Amino acid sequence: MESEEKSVKIDFLTALPPEVSEQLIEYLEGEDILVASHVCKEWKYLLDNDNTWKKLCQRRGWAMDGQTVTGWRNVYWLNRNWTTGRYAQYTINGDDLHPTEHRSFQMDGKYLLVPRANSLYKSTGINVWDLSEEPKIHQVIFNDLGPKGKHFKAYKKFIVQQIGCFIRIHKNINGKYEHFKLLHFKENVRFVGGVFQVMSDVEEIENFHKFKPPIFEDELNLGIEIECNMLAIHKQKKFVYLWFIDPWKKVTAVNLDGEEVSYIRIIPGRLFCVMSNSPLFRVYDIERNVWLMELMGNSRNPLFDLPATPTLYLGPNMISSYYKSSSESIYKVWDLNGELVRIMDLPRNVHFQCAFTDDGVLLTSSEQTISLLSNSLDEIKRIQIDSPCEAMDAGPGKSFILVYQTFYQVWDWKSGTKKYTINLQMSVTRQVNSFFWAHEIHHHNHKIKINILNFAQDVMIPA
Repeated sequence: MESEEKSVKIDFLTALPPEVSEQLIEYLEGEDILVASHVCKEWKYLLDNDNTWKKLCQRRGWAMDGQTVTGWRNVYWLNRNWTTGRYAQYTINGDDLHPTEHRSFQMDGKYLLVPRANSLYKSTGINVWDLSEEPKIHQVIFNDLGPKGKHFKAYKKFIVQQIGCFIRIHKNINGKYEHFKLLHFKENVRFVGGVFQVMSDVEEIENFHKFKPPIFEDELNLGIEIECNMLAIHKQKKFVYLWFIDPWKKVTAVNLDGEEVSYIRIIPGRLFCVMSNSPLFRVYDIERNVWLMELMGNSRNPLFDLPATPTLYLGPNMISSYYKSSSESIYKVWDLNGELVRIMDLPRNVHFQCAFTDDGVLLTSSEQTISLLSNSLDEIKRIQIDSPCEAMDAGPGKSFILVYQTFYQVWDWKSGTKKYTINLQMSVTRQVNSFFWAHEIHHHNHKIKINILNFAQDVMIPA
């Protein structure tokens, strides 16, 4: 009688020591993890967890961006999709967009905020599109704007809108934008020191739920900036008013001493005021409530050059500016204490662009050359590109984006190679974050479409 051989089934993944299994898993790709995690509950528990996705990311040099991405699985798929050019593509019809106001659409995480207009081109509110899956209108807000409520800014879960002399703020609470704060800017003529002066003040209105936009009140020329958890509103030569937005707290009113500001920028603890028609910008210490320094955006001040306003670029550990006049093209870098670190003379025909990465800064050093500088501003690499770009943005991981009129290119700055090209129709404006690209396309009869590229999928998308 022949003996029957019994086959022994061993689950090698659970039978091996945990540290050995973990090393094997690190060599898998995300697609392998998704498939294998459906084999059994034990494999699902072992494979599809945050620690596994973290190790897959770390092995590939993909770091966690704490401001935009939560969960290592999301980090993996976001970087994988960007690296390989995998995305879902959708189109939004913008038939109700004003042909001169549509450029103000903005992005707030997974939400696309698109201003609306009626047939008379009067503002009728903002469509909030949810882009997490196939785009759909999630909410309509500010539907009582009238002609004075055209401009708005978005930051994380906040939307700030100017309506005449009022600033209205909405906050995203559990997925819905709701009324949060209402500010009223007032100007009064007072007799001070023997002369009449226009005095500015700002009042926080408590009963904002009953607010109706004014019809006849004049609109003040206010500048609004919202970043780094701060809201800053400036009235040209008067003051810059500062608030922390989450949690809400008024910080201070910075006296501009009659100097006209072109625009403002904020980093944690610092307010930057770029002065109008001048190479000068001033730095304010928000915590100590004092002006810290004045920096000059140019290296020389030629007698026959008209003053020009520098473009300010703020990195994680540096302040930089680009200044171009009839005689020079200068890129200057300071540390956060205002000490000048480096001056670069650039060709005047360069369309200058700058973007910050985890390891340093990318900048256009010639028409077809992008230089990668380390955080200590040593040149690491020169990347030859196909043609001069119109704009440049940093992407997740080691990627950066070159923007052209009818296409985008995604490059890897570590290897210095072009990864892929996305062809577009005529693109007028764009919004980019780690998850999505949104760009607007013109059509006949002022018809507008917004094309959405979704890189945030954590499943296998056909290339």
